[in-house]
This record gives sequence, C-alpha cells and structure tokens, in this order.
Amino acid sequence: KLDVALLDGPALADLVTMTVFLIDTRHTTRMTEIRTEIFGKDFPASAAITVAGFADPSIMIEIQGIAVIA
Repeated sequence: KLDVALLDGPALADLVTMTVFLIDTRHTTRMTEIRTEIFGKDFPASAAITVAGFADPSIMIEIQGIAVIA
C-alpha cells in the first residue's frame, strides 16, 4: 500500500529528488517498478540505500523526498 500525505502545497510532480531506504536489497527491483508506475519514465533523481533496520521493526521501506514549489 502506498500512503502519500501531501498537505496544501507540493504534489508528486514537484519532487526533484527522493532517497529510498530498504532493509532488503531484494526489494530494489520491485521498488524501481513501482516508482516507474507512479512517475513514468520522468521520475525524480533517486538513490536506494540498504539499512540494517528502522526504529519500528515492522517498517520495511522509508522514502524521503524533496520537492520544489515555484
């Protein structure tokens, strides 16, 4: 499930960069497929980083995004 919380202001189209933190490198391919489904071929600059875990052990992925609003 994708949960995107955007208040008055930025939209997904305003993202210029995103960093994806994953606990398992096996999910990188699926994450890339989902990113393409959402953004198409014109997606923001991105990086995928494998981490040992998160504070909440039930979390498998965290995405940090930076948007520019003109």
